Amino acid sequence: MTPILLIPGYQNSGEGHWQSLWEADLPGCQLLFPSILAASSNDPFLALDRARGLAADWGSRLVELGPCGHLNTASGYGPWLRGEALLEELR
Repeated sequence: MTPILLIPGYQNSGEGHWQSLWEADLPGCQLLFPSILAASSNDPFLALDRARGLAADWGSRLVELGPCGHLNTASGYGPWLRGEALLEELR
């Protein structure tokens, strides 16, 4: 099985209500393969508490990265050596 590193994104649709950009596709149960969820403490698209909940639901190891925004190229990320190292842990 090939590991996949996914950084989910959410949009805030009101006070205390988070709706996934693709909520219906996110599993709410333990994944059948090893996984790591890497999360930023100030990601505008995924609250850290929600990332913690997803990691718990999925049985994923949560890696809290600190305040580094959303992990995408629009935030200035290019090659991400830490992400590559996390992905290598799953191989």
